[in-house]
Amino acid sequence: MLTKFLERRKIKAHCYWPCDFGEQELFGDISVQLISMHSEDDGNIVMRSFRLRHNVTGETRTTMHVHYTEWYNSHSSLPSPPLSLKAALLSLSTLHNRYDCSLR
Repeated sequence: MLTKFLERRKIKAHCYWPCDFGEQELFGDISVQLISMHSEDDGNIVMRSFRLRHNVTGETRTTMHVHYTEWYNSHSSLPSPPLSLKAALLSLSTLHNRYDCSLR
């Protein structure tokens, strides 16, 4: 995710996941539960883990959500500071290698 929730008093994104640990939100037959969250790069990168459960089949999966909070949509096409974008890309590469997963 490449945006802040609020920028210059305008809503840019919505929190479409549970905000509290253990809380579940339902999206049709899928329940989503926040299981971990931590920040890197002075809070410019927030990494969340979610447990997804298909409530009909019982199948569960864990997924990572990477939220880069310093990308501005207004008045500039570059993040501030640009080095934090490099840190975000390095974090994604580290996750990819650690979990041997594909980035989709």
